Amino acid sequence: MSMCTCAPNSHRPEYRLSFYQNDNEGQSYRMKATTLLGLLGSMGILLTPILTLAQSVDNGQPAENEGAEGQEEVWVTGVRMREEDPQTVPIAINTLAAEMLEIRQARSLTDLEVMVANVNFGLGGRASRGEITIRGIGDYARNIGTNARVAVYLDGILSGRSSSFDQDIVDLERIEILRGPQGTLFGANTIAGAINIITRKPTEDFNVKVSLGAGSFNLRDNRILLNVPLSDNLFLRANYGNTDSEGYIDNIFLDRDLGGVHRESGRLKLRYIGIDNLEVNLGFQSMEELRIGTDAVAQTGGSLGGYLLAPDPRQVAHNEEEFEIRRLYGANLQLNYRFDSDAELVYLTGYRDNTNKEQNEQDYTPFDIASNFLDEESQQLTHELRWVSPKYDRFDYVFGGYWLDRDISTARYAEVGADFPDPVRVNTRGFVPATMKVNTQSLFSHGNYHMNEDLTLSLGARFIHEDKSIIYSSEDTTGFFMNVQDEIRDLSENKFLPKVSLSYQFNDDAMFYASVSRGYKGGGWNADGLRTLDRFEFKSESATSYETGVKSAWMDDALTINLTSFISKFDDYQVFQFVPTEVGSLLQLTNAGKVTSKGLEFDSVYHLTAGLSFNANLAWTDVVFDEFRDGGGEGVDYDGNDVPFAPDWSAVLAVDYHKVFSADFELNSHLSYSASADYFTNPDNLNPDNFVGRRHTVNASVDLGIGERWGVMLWVKNLTDETNLRQRTVSFLLEPRGFYDLPRTFGVTLSYEVD
Repeated sequence: MSMCTCAPNSHRPEYRLSFYQNDNEGQSYRMKATTLLGLLGSMGILLTPILTLAQSVDNGQPAENEGAEGQEEVWVTGVRMREEDPQTVPIAINTLAAEMLEIRQARSLTDLEVMVANVNFGLGGRASRGEITIRGIGDYARNIGTNARVAVYLDGILSGRSSSFDQDIVDLERIEILRGPQGTLFGANTIAGAINIITRKPTEDFNVKVSLGAGSFNLRDNRILLNVPLSDNLFLRANYGNTDSEGYIDNIFLDRDLGGVHRESGRLKLRYIGIDNLEVNLGFQSMEELRIGTDAVAQTGGSLGGYLLAPDPRQVAHNEEEFEIRRLYGANLQLNYRFDSDAELVYLTGYRDNTNKEQNEQDYTPFDIASNFLDEESQQLTHELRWVSPKYDRFDYVFGGYWLDRDISTARYAEVGADFPDPVRVNTRGFVPATMKVNTQSLFSHGNYHMNEDLTLSLGARFIHEDKSIIYSSEDTTGFFMNVQDEIRDLSENKFLPKVSLSYQFNDDAMFYASVSRGYKGGGWNADGLRTLDRFEFKSESATSYETGVKSAWMDDALTINLTSFISKFDDYQVFQFVPTEVGSLLQLTNAGKVTSKGLEFDSVYHLTAGLSFNANLAWTDVVFDEFRDGGGEGVDYDGNDVPFAPDWSAVLAVDYHKVFSADFELNSHLSYSASADYFTNPDNLNPDNFVGRRHTVNASVDLGIGERWGVMLWVKNLTDETNLRQRTVSFLLEPRGFYDLPRTFGVTLSYEVD
């Protein structure tokens, strides 16, 4: 092993350093102060009419009943846009209630991976990737010209691009994970599924809850929740969270820890019910996050220039000051008017403003060889109007319209440093700026015809018209990329997405269903560093999905067993590939051809006693390229290869125990085991640098309720301290790299509640 005498980068442009503050020789990082009040000020035009309405109209109408005391019911809204028992809905859906999320210490969306089988968050190193895979089908929006295959919704509003997916999940009512194409009711880019995040509404009860948490790697996780009735018909709910932790990856060159998180989040909601039959919900959200981390670690044993790249899986020697910054802001308004006939007219509008900035190492050494920087901003405004019919004896239906307008801008930098082996390229840079506009309009409908008491035919359809335009440039002195100025492209697409399903209710406890649906992922452009414009544009992909399922309850509802089988056929499947060049490689999206995803899913909950329950969530999948001509270059086909991030099986097993010992002492405990089979991270299944082995994780927690106000939770994640490799590939310089899950972490949370 040779010794490195190089110094940390001193030529870093000012545009990078302005995004964070560095105090005490780089050991302490603080985010810039952007408060929720600033967001409220900018959205005051929405807030003022609601407050005025609350003061001028008051008929004394009380808040509706929030549910029977002591009874916990779980409903879903993401399937037919009305609240229903998930056991009666003919679709594969997982519903995670608030209590389940809390006892499992779920703090962000990525925590769901150890709670639900057949869901994978592929790239663990960067929260901004938002790569969600469902049933072996997934992706992330790497650049502004691409889309993800899964959409995330917060209170009915699309959260934005994939960089916004991994958000703070606090004070929720539930999360719904819908598997398979959801184009009929959710539209484009839900070809793999959709995730609904439903937050708690303000209520008429006063409530304050404060929780203080501490744990491994100097974790501090503090939260406050407030619910206040402002009048008989106007209620406010607000929460604030602050998470701070040091890293678990040791950068021995810069003498700093990587993997630390500094996050602040807040939400404010107002609910008004002062007008007969009308409910108004107004919400504001804010999250700011700084991660001092790395997108990957060189694989143990690899070397470059005689230097050992990674002495340990959680140890690196990088010269780049790597970081990731995300700022997510939003506001939403929902109006529900219920007619005397029990029909409902619903209007939703939402605004999202998301920013993502990140700086990454590319050579994974202490040498100043190569790095890149990304700056992306997006703003979007959505409107939706829908009519929900009453539930008639023979039929019910939903129809409506949707409109989205989105603006995206990006600046991508690739820098060649002083230690690059080719002196001609030393201290050169590639710069790729681009802007994009997206406008989408759609009409949708879904109806159920009850042919008799047991048999129901469901028909749905969505028509989508989407216009996109991009202005792309590339300014390069490295010799890696081309030079082009203001390349302008337009794309217009029309898609019709139908769905047909038939369900049969054997009795009150068992149902069978079968469905056929279409999904769609939009076409676009490789707005990244390119050698030529030959592969700049790619086509949209489509899917036809067939699904059958049985939902059943046994032993007076003590046991539920749900079985699902599915097969989805994809055409013009979009896939990212590293394309070799004479000086390295470039990552580009191409249309592979045909893909088939098929499998079985098993979901069961058994309540052995009043306080003891077992959960088993299992999935078997087979996801392959049926056709991928020239996938590895001219004459090298990938037909029959596994699709990336598609393990053959995954499983979640859990046991929960609840016991009330007295009026002053209550116990909740949880133990879970999650595992997945090996998988590939690239269509090239022969390269060992693309292979990730089997992973498994054990998590546990104990929550003690003391009196009516106090609570203490003890928790541990990765109890057996596994070194789980979750992502593995090569860099742009063809260096093997990967990313490992966190080691064992544990902590305690103290809570106090007043109501």
